[in-house]
Amino acid sequence: MTRFIARDPEDLLAIVPFAMGFQPSESVVLLTFGAPGSFHARMDLPRTPRDITAVVRTLLHACARNGTESAAVVVFDDGPEAAAALCEVLVPALVASGVSVIEALRADGHRWWLPMEPDQPGVAYDLKGHLLTAQRVYAGDAVLGSREELVRGLQARDPAAVERVEAACARLEAAEDGGDASAQSVEAHWVRALCEGYQAAEVPPTDEEVARLLLALELPAIRDASWCHLRRDQAPRQLRLWRSVLRRSPDRLVAGPSAVLAFVAWLAGEGALAWCAVDRCRQERPDDTLASLVADALQGALSPHTWVPVPDADLPLLAPPRRAG
Repeated sequence: MTRFIARDPEDLLAIVPFAMGFQPSESVVLLTFGAPGSFHARMDLPRTPRDITAVVRTLLHACARNGTESAAVVVFDDGPEAAAALCEVLVPALVASGVSVIEALRADGHRWWLPMEPDQPGVAYDLKGHLLTAQRVYAGDAVLGSREELVRGLQARDPAAVERVEAACARLEAAEDGGDASAQSVEAHWVRALCEGYQAAEVPPTDEEVARLLLALELPAIRDASWCHLRRDQAPRQLRLWRSVLRRSPDRLVAGPSAVLAFVAWLAGEGALAWCAVDRCRQERPDDTLASLVADALQGALSPHTWVPVPDADLPLLAPPRRAG
């Protein structure tokens, strides 16, 4: 991971879109520094006293949970009122909780202001030529224009592939015989093998394999075989696998891969993508347990560094049979 030292407000503004994966608008972003559990968080900009209280409470809880030592507050909005109202509460609350606030800014994409001095003319900035922007672009990092672009990316489909996968699903469903525990164990081991095979060679699954995978993911106990074993270093490649699967998934079967993608995105430190995948899963299955677990981790700013892979012995469908005696 590239380290970058923020020396002035423009440096902080340059960090935000790469930390988020997109350029926020009408948002408050908290950048934290100096602790092993440092994190970056974005929330919709609150505009009522009740919403301000909720946002402040959430961010304070996240800082306490992660041992945050210092932070910067960046509000993205065209007008000064909401930023000033939020910072009047948030900044003193952070300081009172032991967090050093190194900077608080409001920006609109062209100029930045100190939110407690809204009458000042503001300082013009342009991130296109910024050193961090150049470094990240050279490294191949892409920044989307908005969160909506991130959402549209998850909703994008390959219609021809979806049709082929749907046909393959129909053939498999017609051949199903109910599936006892032994058959489910076979599917769980197959799902694990597919994920590990992609990790090793990054060969995309065939339409028939995607169909079998989607049907297997409908059972949570089998789905666990796709994600419980993962380590953080495996997450980037697994992200590519699950994005590919989701693009080929019929609408009726998107909940399973969306939930797994949400977990893998969280594990990779892609919080915004993880939230979008949670929302995509919940559109089809509002009470999905894995999506709820990821949402809780995101809401509490739980660092992916805390993740410990689950041993196969703790997964009934993957656990080796017990020896007699």
